[in-house]
Amino acid sequence: MISDAADEAAFLQAVMHGKLLDPPSLAALKRTPSFSSYALGIGVDDSVCAGAVYGHNGGGDGFETNVFVSGDGSRVA
Repeated sequence: MISDAADEAAFLQAVMHGKLLDPPSLAALKRTPSFSSYALGIGVDDSVCAGAVYGHNGGGDGFETNVFVSGDGSRVA
């Protein structure tokens, strides 16, 4: 998939606001296996200001993009 940070932010906010997945699927997406920080195609990290954050990254030669969203979709960076 090719997108920019703004597209990824809009997508992740829609996911966390429940616009793309039903509640059981969203709950499964947020469950991280004990052996990984990657849950069903989405990265999971801890944030001091937002708790668990979910996101994805992409990059190529000489650049990298990271987008993370809070679990309730209210914060995105």
